[in-house]
Amino acid sequence: MPQAAHYAESHLMDLLASFGMDVPYVRAERNTLFYRDGDGAEVPVLDLVGGFGSLILGHNPPEIRARVQELLDTQAPVHIQLSRNDTADQVGQLLNKIIQREFPDTEDYRIVYGNSGAEAVEIALKHAELDRLMRVSELFQALDWNASQALAAVKDGRATLPDDPSALPDGIQLPTDAVEFERLLGELTAHNAALAAQSPVYFALEGGFHGKLVGSVQVSHSPAVRVPFAALGFEAVFVPPNRLDVLQHLVDEKRATALDVTVTDGRVRVVTRDFPVFGGFLLEPVQGEGGIHVLPEDLLSGLKLICEGAGCPVVVDEIQTGMGRTGAFLAASHHGFPPDYLLLGKSLGGGVAKVSATLIRSSRYRPVFDLMHSSTFAKDGFSTEIALSTLRLLEADDGRVYRLARERGARITDALRGVAADFPDVLREIRGTGLLIGVEFAPRNDSPSTTIREKSRGGLLSFLSAGYLLRAHGVRVVPTGSDLNVLRIEPSVHISDQEIAQLEAGVRDLCLILRNGDARPLIEAATATGRATQHTVRDFRNGAEESAVGEGDTKSAGVGTEGTESAVRKAAFISCLPSAAALRERDPSLDGLSDERLADYCRRQESFATDMPPLPPVRITSPTGTAVDLTLYPLLATRERTAERIGAGDRDRVLADLDARVRTAVGDGCGTAGLDPCTASATGEGSVLRVPRTVLTGGGALLAATAVRTLERAAAARLGELDPLTLAVVTDDTHLGPVCAALGADTFSQVVLVTDDVTGARTRIYQELWSRIAEGGELRGVPALLAKEPLIDGWLRDGRPGDEPSGDLIAAYVDERHGDDFWVHVTEDPTALRQAHAVLSATAGPLPPACHAQLREGAVVCETGIPAAGSRPARVDVTWLRGDLLATPNGESLPMGIRGAVGEGLVPAGVAETAALALTDARPGHPGSVLTARHARAMADLADRHGFTLPDGPVSS
Repeated sequence: MPQAAHYAESHLMDLLASFGMDVPYVRAERNTLFYRDGDGAEVPVLDLVGGFGSLILGHNPPEIRARVQELLDTQAPVHIQLSRNDTADQVGQLLNKIIQREFPDTEDYRIVYGNSGAEAVEIALKHAELDRLMRVSELFQALDWNASQALAAVKDGRATLPDDPSALPDGIQLPTDAVEFERLLGELTAHNAALAAQSPVYFALEGGFHGKLVGSVQVSHSPAVRVPFAALGFEAVFVPPNRLDVLQHLVDEKRATALDVTVTDGRVRVVTRDFPVFGGFLLEPVQGEGGIHVLPEDLLSGLKLICEGAGCPVVVDEIQTGMGRTGAFLAASHHGFPPDYLLLGKSLGGGVAKVSATLIRSSRYRPVFDLMHSSTFAKDGFSTEIALSTLRLLEADDGRVYRLARERGARITDALRGVAADFPDVLREIRGTGLLIGVEFAPRNDSPSTTIREKSRGGLLSFLSAGYLLRAHGVRVVPTGSDLNVLRIEPSVHISDQEIAQLEAGVRDLCLILRNGDARPLIEAATATGRATQHTVRDFRNGAEESAVGEGDTKSAGVGTEGTESAVRKAAFISCLPSAAALRERDPSLDGLSDERLADYCRRQESFATDMPPLPPVRITSPTGTAVDLTLYPLLATRERTAERIGAGDRDRVLADLDARVRTAVGDGCGTAGLDPCTASATGEGSVLRVPRTVLTGGGALLAATAVRTLERAAAARLGELDPLTLAVVTDDTHLGPVCAALGADTFSQVVLVTDDVTGARTRIYQELWSRIAEGGELRGVPALLAKEPLIDGWLRDGRPGDEPSGDLIAAYVDERHGDDFWVHVTEDPTALRQAHAVLSATAGPLPPACHAQLREGAVVCETGIPAAGSRPARVDVTWLRGDLLATPNGESLPMGIRGAVGEGLVPAGVAETAALALTDARPGHPGSVLTARHARAMADLADRHGFTLPDGPVSS
């Protein structure tokens, strides 16, 4: 289960817990992580995440551990800012030696240290911008000098005025004398200054990722990580990886030219100079977060030519691909592409230190940058020593590590391609190079398993799959950041044949699960606390047509669409799951999982309550001839758990989920949206949600009317005349309870309201009764008795408005004339139920257990919530009814999976209210928008008009 609270990355921890990936590891070596099971024993896990590429040598390499221990034992200095660090120079020297081996005849690179890959990108961006600005400054100095020389030559008569206007912008005229020439030079200067005020142009590839700091995030393509912070930095231009023509077009479009003057052969000429507008082009030779895509060689060579022609430096990000991961020290060396900037990180720290390096061509490096950029923890004594040791290990034995990366990578790729050949409909592609491998899964949007289908459509199936591999096979993988259908494989060079076989077996089993649509193993893994039990994978591809009804496929849902044209109205109903067991109803592949296991799964998925796709719509046709397509938008949370969260103070997150669900429905074209009783109670009948362009209802008005009508009918059948009888209403809702009591008072001679919130409840009920009396018409029950009182009779003769505040006056009058609680009794004491012949439970759940023993013998009890199995005492003398159901006009039924204990041809009252409002084309201020007895009666009339009726017989609760 998710932890109650986290103080570091709490949302991310909830995400990992949702899929069984929240494992606290206690030890690591080579490719293996260890965690402890419930008995304290270590459980090994094959780690193929590899620190996102930081562990080319594996966890805790013995040689690096020994060097760390030596540094600690000798008390080697760590923080030695503003001093000479010979090791830092040795790292730079060795890196240059390696680079010049892979790129012969390449000039030296200067090195700037950082703490992380993202910081290396920031350093490159800062230096590239400094270099660009200094080139602008150098250009302006040359332009100023040329202008001064030309002006002097014109004034001295040594040069004639320019006569060729071709280089001049529109609106600037050729000069006719020395004064006008001086004016022309001012206009050229203004033109050039305007260029300097423009933002620089930085290019990056679509699908690329370069970090999440303020600068690096601007050149990371994924909108999810970039767009929220766009205002903090510059705007990058993203280029498709396979379109050099687009790059050339963009370069031509954004190229800028400054205006200069020269004196040649005694004549002044206006000429153009390239203005340094391009800051840099960033790319990864293999796009890691983008889905493990190897850039083609012709792209890199063509890109280099275009950038050189534009004066745009190329920044090659080898933070993940370098240090031998692709089978050479640098992935770019496979393409013979020495860049202007080269970025290293991750494995440079040997799996222990946090260190990165930005390498800059010496001919481009600006020495002043040494003083303009610094970092307290960069170039420290410890990390540079570890970096040097790591480089020496990589170079040892004539580059054995690089050979291992190529050989081990090929072995993994061959094994996984064998699985892909057996499951071509599940695995789309195995790609990558060396030990940077991507396994792309095909979406399972049409899986016979609704669980697999909804996770696929929500982009979370890869996390569920990763959780399965971890818990069932002891294999740790994660999806790539920008393509969630791709699992990344980044082990160390020490991965063994046995470990490769372990990976192959896990992926093969996962493919079988996904192909067959059997979600049970996935959910068992997601809810396991240790290793998950493995079961035979069942095949749900045949005979699963009903469970695989496509979202939006009304006709296949079998819900009364025959002979009806497309409905012009659309409505939504937002509902919690009736219980965790409802997941089995929606997804037969979950059969075999206990209610407790499913409830745990729902709890783990609370961060993704809106993850479930809408169910197929139900078309409801009114006797009036109108029709509505009612779509149910379920929340991946049970009613019981939602009530528990609200009670625990988590109401804001519940409201956020509801708001998101309603907005989705509105985006799908729904003009009316309803909430189930549990969520309606949390939102004040929906009043706290602020979603434009929709009529929102909590369904309480029709629920109250339906429950009271159901109870009245059953009580009359069992007990006879209701006038002399007492009704008790038990409630935890400050609105629904008093309204139900007021409606019941129309029939019964006394009402008792049992509630924890007695403040003002009696006054509200008397106010409702006075409104009923003032409406006129035939009166029964308490209103008929109350209308005979002199006070009320006088008000009627005076024409006192029914909505004028009168509840306090009536309550005081009744107390004085007849004694306390004569017709309306409000109490917290459940023993008051002993006098009630009929009991209505107006709560989010069934009648509370504390009330069961207080029920009068022979009582009729009507509930608006469904009790859990075994939660009710055996009282054969008590009649238990459900009071929240109505029969649909033509026997329309809810889709499987949300129907729960609702029978065919029946819907909850809240669903009926939503449909009735949509059929009426309701507007804000509809009959149920305020929960009062008068509105409840109006909503009941509206439902009657559209064919919603009480079930033919009582429905047992």
